[in-house]
Amino acid sequence: GLDRRCPVAVLTWVEVRRASFGVAKVPRRTNRRAMAPGRASAPTPWCFRPATEQARAVLAGSVSSQDLVRQHIERIERLDGQVNAVVVRIFDRALARAAEADAALARREIWGPLHGVPITVKEAFMLTGTATTSAIPQLQGCVAEANALAVQRLLDAGAVILGKTNLPPYCADIQTANPVYGRTCNPHDLSRTPGGSSGGSATALACGFAALDL
Repeated sequence: GLDRRCPVAVLTWVEVRRASFGVAKVPRRTNRRAMAPGRASAPTPWCFRPATEQARAVLAGSVSSQDLVRQHIERIERLDGQVNAVVVRIFDRALARAAEADAALARREIWGPLHGVPITVKEAFMLTGTATTSAIPQLQGCVAEANALAVQRLLDAGAVILGKTNLPPYCADIQTANPVYGRTCNPHDLSRTPGGSSGGSATALACGFAALDL
């Protein structure tokens, strides 16, 4: 669980429980009267709802892709400075694609099962026009000229890519720190690692920075 003595709380305790288990647990110090029958609990923020639910909501018109993307970007900009999970950001591209997704839906065109859903991908995966170094200093300046097959399939499914997440050099460690992007912290306890090699992915999802991560 979250160490409540952590000097910098990235997430509230309820958010961490929701992100980890999919259900918001009631903290021990919660006022029980607030949970009495007849009192509606606060809805789960979109950033912590499953990707499948976000996709259904976009197709149903309950929320737009642009709204989802903006909410995820807002969380990244507000919280990622403390955990360093999303190390390559393409927010302008993401907002443009989200607008295209909404326009397509207005024409009754559905791109696929992830239509308009905001995601991230690991930095090692090629994504056209983005840094792709696998956290190796000698590869700094390497920019992908094509999409990896897995990335292309996500795009073909309608996903909106917000950016790329951190990793250890060569994707080969049980922690996530490197000389190119620095260290990614565990949002439950900033003094600890989220593991590896997909530590940036794990932290991004725990913090509600993306619906999915590759």
